[in-house]
Amino acid sequence: MASPRLSKRVLTNKAVENARPRPDGRGYEQADAGLPSFFLNVQSSGHRSFVLRYRIGGRTRKWTIGSFPQISLEAARKLAREGLGQLARGIDPGVRMFMKVATVFMNAATAEQSCKALRLRLSGTPPRGAVYPTGV
Repeated sequence: MASPRLSKRVLTNKAVENARPRPDGRGYEQADAGLPSFFLNVQSSGHRSFVLRYRIGGRTRKWTIGSFPQISLEAARKLAREGLGQLARGIDPGVRMFMKVATVFMNAATAEQSCKALRLRLSGTPPRGAVYPTGV
């Protein structure tokens, strides 16, 4: 994927609806001037999604907020603002969302194990006394 295209324009509903891959068939990311680190990701297939790019723990992360039109531009911006607020408090929004989704589909014990395993993969160092499922 090409580097994000920085923009001086705020994303609009019409711009998101009309976003298509480049003529050469490559996808791209369109920055939103109204919200830092918030992008519209347009894949070569034409699939559009909203992403938040951020740095935490010295690593660059990309949190895919949701696909358009399943999530609206306004809802994606709201979630991105919440994610930036979590970052300001030192919380990784991608991991936090994983934890929310995991608890919906799994019982609490299994969800906690999965979240610990994800933290291990992201940080590279396990928390003291952590026990992880095999195959992680």
